[in-house]
Amino acid sequence: MMSVGNGDEPSGLNSDKSDEEIVESLPTASAESRAAQDASSLLGQSRRRAGGHPVRSFVGSKSASQRAKLEGSRRSARECRARRKLRYQYLEEMVTNRERAIQSLRHELELYKKFCTELDDGRIPKALMSALMSEKRDS
Repeated sequence: MMSVGNGDEPSGLNSDKSDEEIVESLPTASAESRAAQDASSLLGQSRRRAGGHPVRSFVGSKSASQRAKLEGSRRSARECRARRKLRYQYLEEMVTNRERAIQSLRHELELYKKFCTELDDGRIPKALMSALMSEKRDS
């Protein structure tokens, strides 16, 4: 047998208190919180989904108004998907047109760069001369 207080006890326990005193000193749930827990367990039917809406169960057949509402929702979803598809097609066409415009501008920029390098070398490019002549005739 070990004697109490000889240093063999873990240091975290208080040897001065009895087991009943230790249990009484532990925090207990208040009567209000226990009542709330009991009420919530009794109202198991009012559980909520992740979205926060109560779970509904339809017993038997759905009423005509519910069916009409569901059909209207489905129609609305179909129309929304169709509009979204058209919008994406429109945006794709816009992107394609802009890419073409960018390519033509890049080509024109390269042409002007060539003109500048030839002019720097002291040569007059034939394409530039013909463009200048055609402008002169038009005006």
